[in-house]
Amino acid sequence: MKGKILAALLIVLALSGCVSRLYDDNTKASHQVKEEITSQVAKINYDKAIRIDLPPFDKAEFDDSASPAWLKKRISYSVAGVSLSIVLHQIMNDADGRPPEIIYGEDVDPNVPVSLSLPEGTVKEAFNLLTSATDYGFVFGENKIEVRRFISSSFSIPLPPGVYSSQMGNQGTKSSDDEGAIVEGQFINTVIKDQNLIEKVLNNIKGLLKTTVHEKNDDKHLFSGGTVTAIDGLSMIHVTTSPSKMHQVERYIESVKKSLSRQVLLDFRVLEFRATNGNERGVDLNLVRDIGDGTLKFFTQGTSLYSSTNGYGFSFTGVNGWEGTTAFIKALEKQGTVSVERPLTQLALNNIPVRLTQNRNNPYLEKVSTTVDDGVVTTDFTRGNVIEGIDIASVANVEDDFAWVRVAGNINSVVDTELRKVGNNKVRFYTTRTSDINFTGKIRYGRTYIISRVSETKLKSDKTRNLGTDYIGSNATQKEHVETLVLLTPRRFEQ
Repeated sequence: MKGKILAALLIVLALSGCVSRLYDDNTKASHQVKEEITSQVAKINYDKAIRIDLPPFDKAEFDDSASPAWLKKRISYSVAGVSLSIVLHQIMNDADGRPPEIIYGEDVDPNVPVSLSLPEGTVKEAFNLLTSATDYGFVFGENKIEVRRFISSSFSIPLPPGVYSSQMGNQGTKSSDDEGAIVEGQFINTVIKDQNLIEKVLNNIKGLLKTTVHEKNDDKHLFSGGTVTAIDGLSMIHVTTSPSKMHQVERYIESVKKSLSRQVLLDFRVLEFRATNGNERGVDLNLVRDIGDGTLKFFTQGTSLYSSTNGYGFSFTGVNGWEGTTAFIKALEKQGTVSVERPLTQLALNNIPVRLTQNRNNPYLEKVSTTVDDGVVTTDFTRGNVIEGIDIASVANVEDDFAWVRVAGNINSVVDTELRKVGNNKVRFYTTRTSDINFTGKIRYGRTYIISRVSETKLKSDKTRNLGTDYIGSNATQKEHVETLVLLTPRRFEQ
């Protein structure tokens, strides 16, 4: 018998040690989050100089194998008022190579007079000057030159195809389904609707191709200097226009590609710390004694901060005629810490919105109804859902040293749960907390910014007196501290 008691005591002590160890570990982790919040809130001194190590690379001249070698030969050539066909033959003779075949395309005048001055340069530079003088395009091959009035080129836009729409921020709530225009509450909302970047680039190129012609009566007419079509599924644009207009289109496409190639890595950290500290002391008395045909009931109420069903403290059962007599003496000190750390990472393309959502669904019984029909009891219930998690949407304008970032989102946290008995059913009640985030600002790469911080401390005290004295009364205090911190670190992302 003694061996069994000893074994039971050892098991209880072992379990107690495990629970204590787990409590200490969780408390330590919570305080680490609190310390990090404190360190982030404190003033940060940034270094004025930083060092960046880059991997070694070899500088080498880009070799365009599609261009003939004779375009790189150096010549010296000057002419005034000479037809284009003669100028082409003279330039090719000066290149010390076999004169290639010259093909004149539609609407090309070989006899157009040309003036050209190139003290020293390459053959390709001479053709660039001819393009500026004649607005003709030249397509080079190893053994031929094509002279064209219009040239065609296809451009690939580095962006996945498709039309996107986005909404950042809360839109408020409607008064009813029929009143769609009425919005209640305060909100900040940003909407991007039906954005098709390929179509926008196409329309801008159409604007570049238009030429304004002024007539004698001061009338203005717009004429298109080419055609442009898009293949949305391939994110490609095909342009046919004059060489001078094509040069403008090429510069515009390069600026679009450069803008779309910029990316930023948005590193979010959402830190939430909750600490509770309370104590309760008092006596709950529930005394019942039979007196003849009646019942004498003496009840001393305790405090309402903590549920009396928790069973903290010591309880006594009366004897000697006192039936159901209980005396509950409370000596409670309650402390607890809860920490939530949510690291989030978003890779955002320049001016393209991104969103990250992580939610947990907590189901519960929202409505319970009981129906009795001919002695048959039927219970119907409606299932509700409490969402816990985070939803972050952001868009960034990425520049060389800074990023202009707009962030919107919300954090939903379940603070506490309680199981209550309603009738013959047990229903779970959730206590939740919601935090909305809306930030727009200019931030530097590599620095951590506090874009949102909310700190709340709630104090509550409760005291009861019975029969004019505090000795058989009770008192309780409760302190709750909640702090939420949202950190953002933008990082340059290059490939």
